[in-house]
Amino acid sequence: MLDLSLSLGAHNLRNSADTRTCLWTKLLIEKQICLQTGIDRPRVIALFGPTNAGKSTIVNLLLGQPLAPMSATARHTQHPTLFAANVHALASNELVHLSSGHSIITEVPTSLSDEALSRGEYQRTLRVVDVAPAHTKLADTVILDTPDFSTEAADAYLAEVFHASACADLLVCVVTPESYADAFGLDLLRTFAQSGKHMIVVGNKVPQQAGATDDMRALLQREIGMQHHHFVALPIAHGRDGQERVESLLASSACEDLVNALHASLPTSQSRFRQLRLHIDWVRSHLAEALAPVQAQIDTASRSKQAVSSLADASASHFAETYLTRDRYPEFDLAIVRVLRLLEVPVLGPALRLSNRIVRVPIKAVGKALGFAQTSKRSIADDERDAIVRCALRSVDHMNARLREQYTANSSFATTAATLDEAWIRTRIESCLDTHHADVTHRIEARAQSLYEALKAKPKVLAALRASNALAGLGSAAAVVISHGLNWHDAVLAPVAVGVQQELLRHGLGVFVDQQRAKLKLEHQQLVASLVETSIVNELLAAIREPANQQDIDHTYATIDVLHARIHSEQGGAA
Repeated sequence: MLDLSLSLGAHNLRNSADTRTCLWTKLLIEKQICLQTGIDRPRVIALFGPTNAGKSTIVNLLLGQPLAPMSATARHTQHPTLFAANVHALASNELVHLSSGHSIITEVPTSLSDEALSRGEYQRTLRVVDVAPAHTKLADTVILDTPDFSTEAADAYLAEVFHASACADLLVCVVTPESYADAFGLDLLRTFAQSGKHMIVVGNKVPQQAGATDDMRALLQREIGMQHHHFVALPIAHGRDGQERVESLLASSACEDLVNALHASLPTSQSRFRQLRLHIDWVRSHLAEALAPVQAQIDTASRSKQAVSSLADASASHFAETYLTRDRYPEFDLAIVRVLRLLEVPVLGPALRLSNRIVRVPIKAVGKALGFAQTSKRSIADDERDAIVRCALRSVDHMNARLREQYTANSSFATTAATLDEAWIRTRIESCLDTHHADVTHRIEARAQSLYEALKAKPKVLAALRASNALAGLGSAAAVVISHGLNWHDAVLAPVAVGVQQELLRHGLGVFVDQQRAKLKLEHQQLVASLVETSIVNELLAAIREPANQQDIDHTYATIDVLHARIHSEQGGAA
């Protein structure tokens, strides 16, 4: 089933009700619904509450001795502590269920400063203590003491409150006259109660005067429907140390009231089934809400993939619009020259080699003498590479605009994509150019071969080509290059190709030549798309983090439906 924790961030628990719902749904599924076979496991009482509410004091009251550290210092308890008789004899799956992946220790863990908590130094740790509750009515229970939740510094371990509460068969919320109206605490109480958790509220440190608990009871009744018998008030504990404070509470009638309330509220095996039914019903009704963050991430990843995947075709389209629609198409001129070589046109090879030397060797000296700029030594491949880089950069810019427009704040990938500059794109493209050029050359050869086969079937055209003056003027063309800085294609290939194509046109092969040019352009465009996909798209797709897929979402819904049907079909659940 889908791991809902993929969508969670601990820092969002305090400020996001959706995140809290998502976590609580996940934990109910993991710790209760999926552990249906553990109906007879030890019953768990978990205590939670705000800072300095006195949770540890209540724990010590139930244990009959001060084993849980007590302090007036805020955030003194930062790690959950499990108290149980023969704790190490608990079934291994039960201990895993309770520990939730914590490191298990026996000594009191060190409390971290607020600065250390803010730096992320908190480590999940569960302290276990081998001790049984002092009261026979609670002899078969396990007690979990949890950290506080009321301060922002506690956000570092706020999830521990949810983990411990999800394990519990009975939740005990400890509040004081100063903290009972805390909005965040009431929201937690409401969520836990609505999901079917058995719960009581302990008003701690309550003054011994008439009406001291009336406001507390009324608020809890109004906000979460807490009944009168689910509220217990404890007086202020007196004493010089922890032992004396525990003894003063043990001597009060309120202690017996608390033990009786806990015993009465603990679920039996049959009521555990009913609790599971409430859990599954609550999960089903909130599952869409819980899965919403994951669904949003899936949708974002999908849109990001679509935008990235479109880069290849978009870049190739830009390339076709700018490079392939020019008056001169150098790659097809190369195909024409290749045809002449295949037809063994006289002096072609020597003339091309000669013109190449005319263009390249004396340029520097002639340029100095004539005062013109030095001729560029750029090749056709250089021009094509720069065109591809420009087109890819244009497509990336367009993609970034789409990402920002569609989901500005939701896509971390949009931020990543915005850092892609020309240097990054050029480096990726150049890393794949050798294969690309080999593919382009192969297509040029294929088009030349098609022209060659057509010409072989027309001896008159072949003879005309052999006798034509297609090679005339190479020397003068080279001079133009020297004086005006034109490249080798304009000086050599273009005059040859134009002469040959005019000859082919004169002999009725113009349509065939146009078809071959169009084919080569289409193949060239496809090769550019493949180059961009290999060099850029694949790397960007790998950078998109997809928390899950739609099949995971659908499987989660199906799993919950199966659990729902199973639990509601149990005879114990109907009791």
